[in-house]
Amino acid sequence: MIEIEAPDGSIVEFPDGTPDDVITDAMRRAFGGPQQSGTPVAQAPAAAPQPAPGAQPAPPISLGDSQVNWQDQVPPPAAAQAPIEPPGAAKSLLFGTQAVGRGLADAAGALPDLSNFAANILLGGADLAARPFGGSVDFRFGPSPIGSNAIADRASQLVESAGIDLVDPQEMPAGQRVLYDAARGGTAAAATAAPLARAAPTLVAAREGGQRIAPPAAERLIEPYVSSPARTIVGDIAGGAGAQTAAGQVERSETVQDAPPWLKGIVQILAPFVGAVGGVGLTEGVGGLGSAARTAALRRSTDTNLAPDPFTGQSFNRADVEQVAREVQDASRQGLPMRQAGAAPERAAQTIEDRANEFRAAGLPVPTTGLIADNVGLAGLEGQQRVTNRAPFINRDDTVSGAASERVRSIRDETADPQAAREYAQRYGETRLDQAQREVDRERGRLREVETAQAADRGAQVPLASRAARDEASGRLHQSVVEDYTAARAEKNRQFDEAPGRVEQLPADSVTAAAQRVRERVNALNPRQREELPGDFVERLEALAPDIRQRTVTSPVLDESGRPITRVEEVNVGGPGTAAGGDLAELRKTLSTAEEVARTRGNFKLADGIRDLRGAINRTIEEAPGYAEANQTYREFAGRYRPTPTDEMAKFTREIDRGREPPPSQTASRFLGSGPEKVASLRRVISERGEGAATDYLLGEVANIALSGSNRLNWQAVSNWASRNASVLREFPAAQREVNSIIARARRGDQLSTEQLDRLRQAERQLGATQRDLDRSAAGILMDKDPQRAARAILNDSDDPVGRMREAVKLLGRNEKALRGFRAAVADEMLERVTTTKPDALKPDEFATTYAQLTRNFEKNRAALAEVLTPEQMNALQQAHSLLKSFTTMGKQALPGSQTGERFGNFLRPLEMAVRIRYGALQGGSIMKKARLLLSNIPTNEESVNALKLMMATDPDVAVYLLRKDVRNFDAPAANGRLQRLLATASAARATNEED
Repeated sequence: MIEIEAPDGSIVEFPDGTPDDVITDAMRRAFGGPQQSGTPVAQAPAAAPQPAPGAQPAPPISLGDSQVNWQDQVPPPAAAQAPIEPPGAAKSLLFGTQAVGRGLADAAGALPDLSNFAANILLGGADLAARPFGGSVDFRFGPSPIGSNAIADRASQLVESAGIDLVDPQEMPAGQRVLYDAARGGTAAAATAAPLARAAPTLVAAREGGQRIAPPAAERLIEPYVSSPARTIVGDIAGGAGAQTAAGQVERSETVQDAPPWLKGIVQILAPFVGAVGGVGLTEGVGGLGSAARTAALRRSTDTNLAPDPFTGQSFNRADVEQVAREVQDASRQGLPMRQAGAAPERAAQTIEDRANEFRAAGLPVPTTGLIADNVGLAGLEGQQRVTNRAPFINRDDTVSGAASERVRSIRDETADPQAAREYAQRYGETRLDQAQREVDRERGRLREVETAQAADRGAQVPLASRAARDEASGRLHQSVVEDYTAARAEKNRQFDEAPGRVEQLPADSVTAAAQRVRERVNALNPRQREELPGDFVERLEALAPDIRQRTVTSPVLDESGRPITRVEEVNVGGPGTAAGGDLAELRKTLSTAEEVARTRGNFKLADGIRDLRGAINRTIEEAPGYAEANQTYREFAGRYRPTPTDEMAKFTREIDRGREPPPSQTASRFLGSGPEKVASLRRVISERGEGAATDYLLGEVANIALSGSNRLNWQAVSNWASRNASVLREFPAAQREVNSIIARARRGDQLSTEQLDRLRQAERQLGATQRDLDRSAAGILMDKDPQRAARAILNDSDDPVGRMREAVKLLGRNEKALRGFRAAVADEMLERVTTTKPDALKPDEFATTYAQLTRNFEKNRAALAEVLTPEQMNALQQAHSLLKSFTTMGKQALPGSQTGERFGNFLRPLEMAVRIRYGALQGGSIMKKARLLLSNIPTNEESVNALKLMMATDPDVAVYLLRKDVRNFDAPAANGRLQRLLATASAARATNEED
């Protein structure tokens, strides 16, 4: 037996000796055209038919001119059953169902097929790279277990298990196979495109909110379905059908199958891409033919919603209206992102309608459509009309610019005087400066008052500070002290001279003993030294000095021997043992001088003896009752004038006693400037008269110090002097009070002077600040400049024009005439800025530059102008601004040309490709040249279209109508190019994977 493996894996047996052509023909009839062994065919029957038990044998199969009994020639497997041959309509339905199912399987398994394809390409590249080095990479991935073929096989098995026999596409006639492949590819494309189209609205909404719904690559697959999803899906289906049809034709081509493997692979890869392009192009061509037929029908009717052409009086046909509407709507979308493009026509229509109504409500002329649409595409479309039809636009622009100038001129109050603003500002500035100057003058006057008071205090001290005044005060002090002293001395002496004890004999033992010691020392002096002692000192001393001698005195009492008892005793054979009080007093007068002479001569023992003698006399006299009163006076005298030998007053009075009275001018400084002890000695003896003299002297010293160093009283120097002489001032309260008063007055004067000087300087600074503030403020600008120049300077202020304008209004608001004048100046400035005297200012190419600059100027100063102008004036300026602003949209961007020719060209390209394939390159090119020549002679609607475009540009109501007109969207993508490339790649992947 001859065993042949069938494409479905079963084994078909033929009798030995069966010719090859008989076997081939039998296998072709049973399993289709030439098959590769092992190639799965989901629609192939499981086995050759076998008659049922008890049934009649099957009729023989005709093989050319002979008949071969199927049971004799091709014994089938035991399990084979006879196929069910459906009727014609049912067979077509079955074919269609199989194609749809297979297309769904292709869509479901596209990603695994693409993955296998990419992996095998990498392996093939590695194999090519290894061959020059003697190596190879033979491994290739087979069909994916989850790929489209695997999904189709499982689906076929399920269908066949239900008793339905599928038809092998290879057995289909050529025409049916083409339809099968087209339906298969179209189904795969539709199954893939439909979910993407459903996601398009979600994508648009997400992008409007600045969000994403998928990775960027996935969103790019969705974008083609945003504008017209139905049209794009139809193109996708056509492209998918073309790709699969081309792949099927390559699969059935014996030429391709017999080609070298590398060429066969290239053809298998390129065929789906070529088929996809052809399918999409054919769809566009058919669409173009349909559009042409529809356009021809529309040309036969007019659009009654539009007025006739004002120049020709002809009505516009609906085709031209639709064409212009489409171009206008396309222009409104120009330059906008996807999320805004869809609503662009309605948004532009609403903008035009609103602004046109605003102008009409304000009694203003309505600018042309492109100027008020706020849409660069519509502005560009109008710009094309301005180039070719200047006159209508010049007239309209003239009217608009004239209305703008009229609105600006309307804000000028012709009855206002701009100079009133300047005059008021000057009065305001002068008032502020006068106030500041008066404050300076007032503070300067107060400073002069303080300085005058200080000068008076200083002048009062000048007489006291002179040397003559101080000497005179010292002389009065001297006289007071000397007179008081001599009077006290005289009284003391008088009392001693008249004391009862003067004639009394007083015990003089201690005196005589001291006198003896002095006498001995005096006797030791030479005659010259004796002469230096007081004249009567020695005589008086001699009179008092006793002559004590020893003598033996016999007692009348006898001793034991009977002789008289004797004793030795001292007997004063000189003066008596007593002395008259007057003598002692007279002697005492000379003792002080004698003691001083002795000390001066260095005879200290003599001086000490004289001192002892004086002490003994003093004690004797003090103890004498007859000297009690005189002694009391003496003690008071001594305590006052002679408390101690070193006391300064004691020295001073001794100098007086000795005839060496000091100069009167030195008495004050002697006692008041040499320490607290001398001050105290003076204070003991000073009288009220002397105290006044001492106070005058001290104040003279203070005055002398206070006048040093400046033209004001130097209270700090006086304070320092007072601190050094605090003990002196404590003894003279009147002087202390006056010194403290001088310090306080001088200090307060300095403080007042400093404070007043600070106030004066502050006032002067304020004067300067006022001047600077005026110079920098709006008032300064108004004062120094012409009113219009002042308005210009405020508007051009680089820091804060709004604040500066508010300041000017606040200032001038106090005077209505001045404020009206300033408003007039501002109006003059704005009128100068927004008007021009250029003779060619109305040229279209100059509108954008001139009016854009003016508009920018108004925008820049809007807030500042609102501070000064009334609401009515601002409204007039706003209206003028709105009119002028519209010109800034001119010339921003040119609009692309009409797409009608491009669409027609798109239609001709696939037609030309088909003609060249059918008739050859030379003959096909000749045919297309003649076709284009014929088409070029067909009458066009260009004149009507341009007239309607001009009407749209000059009449905003026409523009609104065209923007809102429902027209077919020819700008939607004919197909999703990215999806087409993916589907074509997946088809190529299936073909190459099957080969592997």
